[in-house]
Amino acid sequence: MSKNQMAIETTFWRDLIQVSDLMREYTTPAALERWNDITIRQINIMKTVWTLQKENPHGVTLKRLAQDLNLSSATMSETVDFLVRKEILQRQQNPNDRREVLITLTKSSEEIFNSAIRQMDALSARLLGELNEAEKVFLVSTISKISDKLKMTGKESLQ
Repeated sequence: MSKNQMAIETTFWRDLIQVSDLMREYTTPAALERWNDITIRQINIMKTVWTLQKENPHGVTLKRLAQDLNLSSATMSETVDFLVRKEILQRQQNPNDRREVLITLTKSSEEIFNSAIRQMDALSARLLGELNEAEKVFLVSTISKISDKLKMTGKESLQ
C-alpha cells in the first residue's frame, strides 16, 4: 500500500468517525442525559429494540434480541432486566402467545428516540442542502455501498 493510499484511507475513517460523532453530539436530545450511566451495549440493545419494533409493533423476544446482537440469552436477559428497572424497556405478554414475553421501549424512551431521529433528519437536511442532487445521490449511494460491504463481510473478515 502506497503512502498516498494510506493517507486517503486514514483520512476517510477519521473524517467518517468525526462526522458521526458530531452529528450524534448535535442531535442528542437533552432527555438522554438521564441515561448517562448506560453502556454502549445497552444503547445497542435499545436501538435494536427500537428498530425491530417497526417490524414487530407488539415487541421482540429476548431470543431474537440475543440473535440479532450476537449475545447469549443470559447476558441479554440480565441487560434487559437492568433496562426495565431504569424504565427504558418494558416487558409485555405476547397477545398471540401468552407463554411468550415481548420487549418494547417504554413510551418515554420511544419519544426520546423519535426526537433524536427528527433532529438527525433536520441536521442531515441542512448538511445535504449544500449539495446538488447528483452529489447527494452519489454520497448516499457510496455510504450505502460501504455499509453493505461491512454488513456482508463481517467484523472477523475485515481484521
